[in-house]
Amino acid sequence: MGLLKKIFGICDTTAPADPYSWKFSGKQISIDLTQTPELGSPGGAVRLEGNGLSQRIFVIRDEKDAFHAFENKCSHMGRRLDPGDKPGSVKCCSVSGSKFDFSGNPVAGAAKKSIKTFLTHMENHHLVIDL
Repeated sequence: MGLLKKIFGICDTTAPADPYSWKFSGKQISIDLTQTPELGSPGGAVRLEGNGLSQRIFVIRDEKDAFHAFENKCSHMGRRLDPGDKPGSVKCCSVSGSKFDFSGNPVAGAAKKSIKTFLTHMENHHLVIDL
Protein backbone atom coordinates (compact mmCIF):
# COMPACT_ATOMS: atom_id res chain seq x y z
CA MET A 1 0.00 0.00 0.00
CA GLY A 2 2.95 2.38 0.61
CA LEU A 3 3.76 2.95 -3.06
CA LEU A 4 0.11 3.45 -3.98
CA LYS A 5 -0.25 6.01 -1.19
CA LYS A 6 2.76 7.89 -2.57
CA ILE A 7 1.48 7.76 -6.15
CA PHE A 8 -1.87 9.19 -5.08
CA GLY A 9 -0.33 11.58 -2.52
CA ILE A 10 -2.13 10.15 0.50
CA CYS A 11 -0.44 11.36 3.68
CA ASP A 12 -0.12 9.42 6.94
CA THR A 13 -0.73 12.45 9.16
CA THR A 14 -4.33 12.77 10.33
CA ALA A 15 -6.48 15.57 11.63
CA PRO A 16 -6.82 15.70 15.43
CA ALA A 17 -9.20 13.01 16.68
CA ASP A 18 -11.07 15.70 18.64
CA PRO A 19 -12.31 18.21 16.05
CA TYR A 20 -12.94 20.73 18.86
CA SER A 21 -9.32 20.68 20.06
CA TRP A 22 -8.42 23.62 17.83
CA LYS A 23 -9.94 26.83 16.53
CA PHE A 24 -9.12 29.48 13.97
CA SER A 25 -9.85 33.14 14.59
CA GLY A 26 -8.52 36.16 12.75
CA LYS A 27 -4.92 35.34 11.93
CA GLN A 28 -4.29 32.74 14.64
CA ILE A 29 -4.88 29.08 15.25
CA SER A 30 -5.12 27.90 18.84
CA ILE A 31 -4.64 24.20 19.63
CA ASP A 32 -5.57 22.94 23.10
CA LEU A 33 -2.74 20.49 23.76
CA THR A 34 -4.68 18.82 26.57
CA GLN A 35 -7.18 17.70 23.91
CA THR A 36 -4.63 16.83 21.21
CA PRO A 37 -2.73 13.67 22.24
CA GLU A 38 -1.36 13.40 18.68
CA LEU A 39 1.07 16.21 19.64
CA GLY A 40 1.87 14.74 23.07
CA SER A 41 5.31 13.38 22.24
CA PRO A 42 8.23 14.18 19.93
CA GLY A 43 7.48 13.32 16.32
CA GLY A 44 3.75 13.74 16.85
CA ALA A 45 1.97 15.65 14.12
CA VAL A 46 -1.48 16.77 12.96
CA ARG A 47 -2.94 18.38 9.89
CA LEU A 48 -5.46 21.18 10.22
CA GLU A 49 -8.01 21.85 7.49
CA GLY A 50 -11.40 23.51 7.32
CA ASN A 51 -12.86 25.64 10.15
CA GLY A 52 -12.50 28.72 7.94
CA LEU A 53 -8.82 28.21 7.10
CA SER A 54 -7.88 29.28 3.60
CA GLN A 55 -4.86 26.97 3.60
CA ARG A 56 -3.93 23.58 5.04
CA ILE A 57 -1.61 23.60 8.07
CA PHE A 58 0.83 20.90 9.25
CA VAL A 59 2.03 20.92 12.89
CA ILE A 60 4.81 18.76 14.35
CA ARG A 61 6.49 18.46 17.75
CA ASP A 62 10.27 18.14 17.65
CA GLU A 63 12.72 16.18 19.81
CA LYS A 64 13.20 19.21 22.11
CA ASP A 65 9.43 19.57 22.64
CA ALA A 66 9.19 22.68 20.44
CA PHE A 67 6.41 22.96 17.88
CA HIS A 68 6.72 23.83 14.19
CA ALA A 69 3.94 24.82 11.81
CA PHE A 70 4.00 24.81 8.02
CA GLU A 71 1.66 25.40 5.14
CA ASN A 72 0.73 21.80 4.40
CA LYS A 73 1.77 22.00 0.78
CA CYS A 74 4.97 20.69 -0.79
CA SER A 75 6.65 23.34 -2.93
CA HIS A 76 7.24 20.76 -5.67
CA MET A 77 3.88 19.06 -6.27
CA GLY A 78 1.57 20.69 -3.73
CA ARG A 79 0.98 17.45 -1.84
CA ARG A 80 0.57 17.22 1.93
CA LEU A 81 3.43 16.79 4.42
CA ASP A 82 4.29 14.08 6.92
CA PRO A 83 6.96 13.78 9.63
CA GLY A 84 10.37 13.06 8.12
CA ASP A 85 12.31 9.85 8.54
CA LYS A 86 14.94 11.70 10.60
CA PRO A 87 14.39 14.08 13.53
CA GLY A 88 14.24 17.71 12.44
CA SER A 89 12.62 17.04 9.09
CA VAL A 90 9.33 16.82 7.26
CA LYS A 91 8.66 15.11 3.96
CA CYS A 92 6.22 15.25 1.08
CA CYS A 93 3.82 12.32 0.89
CA SER A 94 4.32 11.91 -2.86
CA VAL A 95 6.67 9.78 -4.93
CA SER A 96 9.04 12.75 -5.40
CA GLY A 97 10.22 12.28 -1.81
CA SER A 98 10.98 15.94 -1.16
CA LYS A 99 12.28 16.59 2.34
CA PHE A 100 12.52 19.86 4.28
CA ASP A 101 14.17 21.00 7.52
CA PHE A 102 12.18 22.73 10.25
CA SER A 103 13.08 26.11 8.74
CA GLY A 104 11.18 25.03 5.61
CA ASN A 105 14.29 24.68 3.43
CA PRO A 106 14.48 21.79 0.95
CA VAL A 107 17.17 19.26 1.90
CA ALA A 108 16.43 16.33 -0.43
CA GLY A 109 14.21 15.26 -3.30
CA ALA A 110 12.76 17.18 -6.20
CA ALA A 111 11.65 20.36 -4.36
CA LYS A 112 13.86 23.38 -4.97
CA LYS A 113 11.78 26.00 -3.14
CA SER A 114 11.16 26.35 0.59
CA ILE A 115 7.81 25.63 2.20
CA LYS A 116 6.04 28.33 4.17
CA THR A 117 6.56 28.29 7.94
CA PHE A 118 4.56 30.00 10.67
CA LEU A 119 5.61 31.33 14.08
CA THR A 120 4.33 29.43 17.10
CA HIS A 121 4.17 30.22 20.80
CA MET A 122 2.59 28.80 23.93
CA GLU A 123 -0.20 30.41 25.95
CA ASN A 124 -0.96 28.27 28.98
CA HIS A 125 -1.70 24.80 27.53
CA HIS A 126 -2.49 26.13 24.06
CA LEU A 127 -0.18 26.17 21.06
CA VAL A 128 -0.80 29.36 19.10
CA ILE A 129 0.13 29.59 15.43
CA ASP A 130 0.41 33.06 13.88
CA LEU A 131 -0.64 32.95 10.24
